[in-house]
Amino acid sequence: MTVSDGGQRSAVPAGFDWDAGLPSDETLQESAYLVSRGVRAMALAGTCQPGQENTLRAITRLRTAAQYLGDSVIPFVIQSASYAVADCGYASHPWVIGLYQWARSEACARAWGHEITGLLLGYSPAAIARHGELDAGEPRQRSSSPPPGWSGPFRLDGTPDREPAGG
Repeated sequence: MTVSDGGQRSAVPAGFDWDAGLPSDETLQESAYLVSRGVRAMALAGTCQPGQENTLRAITRLRTAAQYLGDSVIPFVIQSASYAVADCGYASHPWVIGLYQWARSEACARAWGHEITGLLLGYSPAAIARHGELDAGEPRQRSSSPPPGWSGPFRLDGTPDREPAGG
């Protein structure tokens, strides 16, 4: 099915729910299943317009599509003041939702939010790096120095942050 949007043609999947901004129930079930099986920590299923009625409609659709999985996935709708739409999807654990919210917040450096989201969605670090290299948007500055507050044993380039004890 194809629809016209401001003179531009775009493909819209069959069964797309314009009211909730979500794909078909089958697509929602597949997204929830992949999270429940540990393929990815989170699946973004679509968006909805902010507001109580839209949010309720979206969360109801998400819950209904994943009801056969029991408590193995957490449906979510996340609204943010800095985005015009709310994200809808499934997570494996509550901390995944919290990390995703933080990655989208002003507190997280913009350059790192995309990488964190990519990891949560199940992409490999190599795939995320390739995407960053191909990204035609604003250039991202990278440093071999760790982010502020980092206390790990390695720099971002993989080299030791400090000499090993006794060496």
